[in-house]
Amino acid sequence: IMDFKLSQGDKLALSPRLGEFGDSAADIVRDHARVVAGNLVLTFGDGDVLTLRGVTSINALINRGLIDAGDDLFGF
Repeated sequence: IMDFKLSQGDKLALSPRLGEFGDSAADIVRDHARVVAGNLVLTFGDGDVLTLRGVTSINALINRGLIDAGDDLFGF
């Protein structure tokens, strides 16, 4: 994602299906995120990767930029 800006109130919704049973969005980020070359990279199974360009803090994303998305948000 090239234009994700925490300072502008952007939010990332993560489905609980990305983690273990009962994981929150914050748990998923803690388990799958790292900062690489000034970008926050979430790496999931099967080679699935989500990169937030310019996001340099895992804690900032957890504290200001996450939505715990239930499966119903996505129609599953």
